[in-house]
Amino acid sequence: MDGAEIMALVNACNPWNKGAVNRHGQRVVRIMQAVLADPITAMHQQLLPGHIVELNEDNMLVAVKGSR
Repeated sequence: MDGAEIMALVNACNPWNKGAVNRHGQRVVRIMQAVLADPITAMHQQLLPGHIVELNEDNMLVAVKGSR
């Protein structure tokens, strides 16, 4: 999915489903909010869609389709 499609999915799943649900190994991840980041970051790093670029307590930055 590209960034706009992911944002639409997250917005559609909120609040009735408590975010878009995904699994990462044994963990359930709920994506409550999505915003488009600067695509140049992913472009310069040649990242594949799904690659986690940054992860911290508050945010997760993920490369998506069309971001490289």
